[in-house]
Amino acid sequence: MIERSAPVPATYNGVGKVASSESSIRSGAAYPQVKYQKQEPAVKEALDPKELDQALQQAERVASAFDRNLKFEYRKEADVYQVLVMEMDNKGHDNVVRKIPPDEVVNFIQHVKDMFGALIDLEA
Repeated sequence: MIERSAPVPATYNGVGKVASSESSIRSGAAYPQVKYQKQEPAVKEALDPKELDQALQQAERVASAFDRNLKFEYRKEADVYQVLVMEMDNKGHDNVVRKIPPDEVVNFIQHVKDMFGALIDLEA
């Protein structure tokens, strides 16, 4: 017999039942039922400009704790915001470390919107 120093964690058996302890597994006791709740999809609401500004300022403060700066740019041609992660070099210049989403993705979104717009113009 194998000795265990720690109790067995709860495990999911794939049928909607959970084994909550080692003793219930050994004894073959009935497993408690797990109830699943259906979640409604989130409704997109317009953000209040003040709330958005506060959230962006908080993100900038968190990033500065990791010696990074964040710059938020609105890319009108693709209708998306792009975050530039900046790092200061020895000379005090900000260098772009990463762009989220990358420029390639922003350009792809722009081209898809352009093609979709052209398609609608052809059908009209």
